[in-house]
Amino acid sequence: MKDDVGLRSVVAVLLEPFARTDYANTLAEAYERVAKHDYDLVLLDISLSDGSGWDLFDKLRAKGPLPPVIVFSGSSIGQERMAAVEGVLLKAHSTEEQLVATIRHALGNGRHKEQNGGRDGARA
Repeated sequence: MKDDVGLRSVVAVLLEPFARTDYANTLAEAYERVAKHDYDLVLLDISLSDGSGWDLFDKLRAKGPLPPVIVFSGSSIGQERMAAVEGVLLKAHSTEEQLVATIRHALGNGRHKEQNGGRDGARA
């Protein structure tokens, strides 16, 4: 989930070779999307215009099997939250290569293939 349109476009281009992407502009829109779809990975921003990305994280965790979650935000997070997610990247200190490698690692850990029926083309 990203609320920055320019960055969203860059992420979509970077992931195009191996993943389909879906975006929510607000926390409310993200709630609607996760209610309707299952995702293989969530790229989570913490500071959103209408709330905290952690609220979405908690909703995902309550929904069922939690997909890998990568926090990609301008805000740092505490150790407890860091332990609950697959990865943490700070926007100002992360390269495109680090982002792609972190996503590939998260998708390659096996969970997405089990939830995706073994199909390629993960949904992030």
